[in-house]
Amino acid sequence: MFFFPLFLLLFISLLIFSFYMGWKHKGNRLIFWAAILALCGSLFGLQIMLEKSWVPYTLEQGMAVEITRISIVITTILNVIINALPYYGVLIFFLIYNGYLNQNRWVLIVLSLPVVVAFFQADLYENWVDKQFIVYWGILYLIAALWLAIRSIWLERNRRQRLIHAAIAIIFIIPVAALNVYQFASFPLSDQLIMILPYLCVVGLAFSSVLYLRDAYLGVKRRSVKTVHAGTGLIHHSLKNSISKIKLNALNIRRSLQTGKHEDIEGYVLNLLKTHEAMNKTMSHIAKYGKIRDIRCFR
Repeated sequence: MFFFPLFLLLFISLLIFSFYMGWKHKGNRLIFWAAILALCGSLFGLQIMLEKSWVPYTLEQGMAVEITRISIVITTILNVIINALPYYGVLIFFLIYNGYLNQNRWVLIVLSLPVVVAFFQADLYENWVDKQFIVYWGILYLIAALWLAIRSIWLERNRRQRLIHAAIAIIFIIPVAALNVYQFASFPLSDQLIMILPYLCVVGLAFSSVLYLRDAYLGVKRRSVKTVHAGTGLIHHSLKNSISKIKLNALNIRRSLQTGKHEDIEGYVLNLLKTHEAMNKTMSHIAKYGKIRDIRCFR
């Protein structure tokens, strides 16, 4: 027996959580992918309700063929999403978490190819998904994500941050690992595992909310801000020194003109040219590093 109120709670709670996180932190790529994973959990609840309750109900009640067919198509699309997208999402999440993925869109495209293939392989009108194909590439993605999660814990020296890394790893890895076990399992074990997944997602949601309130996901962003502040201070100091040199050499040139010591002017002009060159280098560095949006924080 399926506890549909639990799946309904799963659908509504994770849907609200994912949309809130995505909207609240639009510029944070890490939270965006956390929201995507939460959305997958939400759609899992919806898909189970459609597949186990609504579609059989339309058949039993003899509803219009169009209604049943549209319901099956939607159920199949959700089936592909909840079976394939979590592997892709969890890998991208931990790539960003470890600072490996900056703005390399081609990496996102290449890693998404198995998900696209899974969509094209699905039979929309029969609610059939090639789970065998998904499970084999999915386990590779899961192993890679697990390695990245362990890496972030291993490299961290701060005990509190290490615990946060471990908590985030547990929250995101375990539900996807349970999904992989479910895909390998056969009936009736698969139906029993379905009942475990909502509890894992709900518990994960609770812990995610706690970490979110403690700004765990914003740690990367805040470290980046501190790094930017430090760099701004260095640039300010460098420009201030250059401006002081310009003023000093300008005063020396004026004094040389007033006293008639024109032979000294050449040295002051050379100093001005050197200062100009130094300022150009500083501005080049600002232009170069200003393009970097993701800063690696776990080395």
